[in-house]
Amino acid sequence: MLVTYWTIKRLKQRKDNGDIWFWIKFYLYRWWRMTPVYAFIILVACTLLIRIVKGPLYTLPAMGLDMCKRNWWTNLLYINNFYPVEQSEICLTWSWYLAVDFQCYLISPFFILLLYRKRALGVSCIAALITASLILTGVLSAKYGLPVTVFGSPSKNTTDASADYIYTKPWTRISPFLLGMLLGYAFSSMRSRQVPINRGVVLMAWLLSTALMLSVVFGLYSHYQMPQVAQNESMKAFYNACHRFAWTLGVAWVVFACETGNGGLAAELLSWPGWKPASKVSYTVYLLHPALILVYMSSRPVTLHYDDWMLIYLYLGIALFSYLLCALVYLSIELPLARLPHALSIKSNTAVEKEEQPV
Repeated sequence: MLVTYWTIKRLKQRKDNGDIWFWIKFYLYRWWRMTPVYAFIILVACTLLIRIVKGPLYTLPAMGLDMCKRNWWTNLLYINNFYPVEQSEICLTWSWYLAVDFQCYLISPFFILLLYRKRALGVSCIAALITASLILTGVLSAKYGLPVTVFGSPSKNTTDASADYIYTKPWTRISPFLLGMLLGYAFSSMRSRQVPINRGVVLMAWLLSTALMLSVVFGLYSHYQMPQVAQNESMKAFYNACHRFAWTLGVAWVVFACETGNGGLAAELLSWPGWKPASKVSYTVYLLHPALILVYMSSRPVTLHYDDWMLIYLYLGIALFSYLLCALVYLSIELPLARLPHALSIKSNTAVEKEEQPV
């Protein structure tokens, strides 16, 4: 959304389609904004973290920290959702999202220029691609009998998990990205952010948005409680195809409503200044906190006995420690390097100067 919004704003200022240097900077800034702290976390993972814990529950190699010694370069090229092929050999297994995000970013100029120059054609192409992505996800899910979560096992004659087909691949993940582009284009085309909408329409939109997001979260209840539902391949394929896009639609309305004066209490809550410090370190927290969880779990001499209070206590402790540690990483690594281009007086195309978060 932000990429489309700021790029179209800059193109309108230039009154052209952007020259070669404009689009080179478009890619270079994104790579530079995401990569330095990413590389630092990889370095810490394959040198420090794998050495500070040893014991009966040592699981770090299985979760991709040890693999960083061998396959770190695939992460920095943002191809780690394709290579290594084996999930157990991926460095920082949770970093597949960054690869998908960067791959979607690579093709975004095509749609940005279409929206900027030929709005109807751009909207039509994006709508067609969203539809194709949803259909493809459902077809792959049905063909291979893929589970509704990445941790399940396929029900048909295949040994591959859903991550190999739909969970980490850009063609099944691109629909939320494209919807965000449409929303960013809509904001860039508005003369005024205040859009008066009938209260009844606003209420219905909020109810629909809430229903969509709740259905994504709780829609699996019958799947886990009723064996006959869990074995229904059509229902699993439908959920796999639609649940991410449905969630994005709900979030898109929240963003639109809050930005156009129709957010009410939600807008006041989400615009609270107290969220800003946490948002600054959110990228670093995303990268580091799974590793901290693995370090804690691997350092325990015995397995955990799970209960509600223990999980709440564990969550709050890891969350607080992650934000404190990542604040230091942000101030010492991420922020100085993110501002380096400005210190060199290189002007950005997009919202980098506004400290745009990559995730």
